[in-house]
Amino acid sequence: MVMCECGEVSDGKLELNDAGQTSDDEWHRIPERYGHVNLDTYQVMLNHLHGILQIIFLENGGRKTSIPGQ
Repeated sequence: MVMCECGEVSDGKLELNDAGQTSDDEWHRIPERYGHVNLDTYQVMLNHLHGILQIIFLENGGRKTSIPGQ
């Protein structure tokens, strides 16, 4: 049984409830809290969230790179 903690599916689309909207909002706030993180694609699911983020390392005079030593 799938617990629908983030919303309900209606006409093939996830309609977010308060918990789902909070998850969505908090995803977008990550770079405000962590300036060294860039967000990529994400998807709120019925009971969890998938997301890709990039952690930025500052090296070589402040140049941004996601690969240490590059």
